[in-house]
Amino acid sequence: MKCNKRKLLFIVIILSFSWLITEKGYSIDVVDMASANSHSLANIISVSDDLINPSVVFEDDNMTRQSFVLGTNNDFMLRELSTILAGWRMTKRKTDFSLLITRYGYQHFNETVCGLSVGRALSKNISLGIRINYYKMNFIDNQENIFALYPDIGISYKPVDKLLLSMLITNPFTISYRANDQNFYLPFSYNLGLRYSVNNSIDFFMEAEKCYNIPFCFKTAFSWSPFKTLNFNIGYLTEPRMPTAGIGLMIKSIKADFACQYHSILGFSPSISLTYLILK
Repeated sequence: MKCNKRKLLFIVIILSFSWLITEKGYSIDVVDMASANSHSLANIISVSDDLINPSVVFEDDNMTRQSFVLGTNNDFMLRELSTILAGWRMTKRKTDFSLLITRYGYQHFNETVCGLSVGRALSKNISLGIRINYYKMNFIDNQENIFALYPDIGISYKPVDKLLLSMLITNPFTISYRANDQNFYLPFSYNLGLRYSVNNSIDFFMEAEKCYNIPFCFKTAFSWSPFKTLNFNIGYLTEPRMPTAGIGLMIKSIKADFACQYHSILGFSPSISLTYLILK
């Protein structure tokens, strides 16, 4: 078992460096697929409690957890740059399943990604997950069927109870699609992040992201939960330079998250998501 884990870790590390030889890609960004909670945390997706990283699962009890989420993100308050998402997640003991559907764009141009993932805790400290995504583009002036399949790979490591380290690799094999007699490459990115729980009410987040032709992006965020039903998030990312903030409110089994990002030139990008939790 130890040998298998080492081989698995070696393969993931090799894949993480494939950005050095990848082609440029322009399409829907994995960050746009996140909920408002992650947007308020400076777009940190590798270690936040979201559907994006399929490897963040360490549950070891007999309780089954299910969640249903609906959300929307409006980049710079432009209708044409809106993203809507719907997702389902179930975690039972050491296994996690999720389904995430995201639609970006408007009537004349839109992109849809449907992802099905499975995550598994290999031990008390290491978990692995993979998501298979179906991508489709709809362009009103193009009659071609544009679609592709690509994977996302995540690995998480918990050296101590309060510290979580995660890596998320999106489209490691740089899958492409063909349109107008040209090859277009779906975006490749990898995220390296950490989450440290200072105490029961304060969490600290950091992440480094590399996405196709964009320079490295560094992110940092704090989350404060003065009560179990209320949390405040604040963060900052460098590419582009934007502060972020948000609030989460839990009412019985429903959690509402509100977030806003601010760009000094392009303005505000609001987000909202609703999550319904079921514990059995």
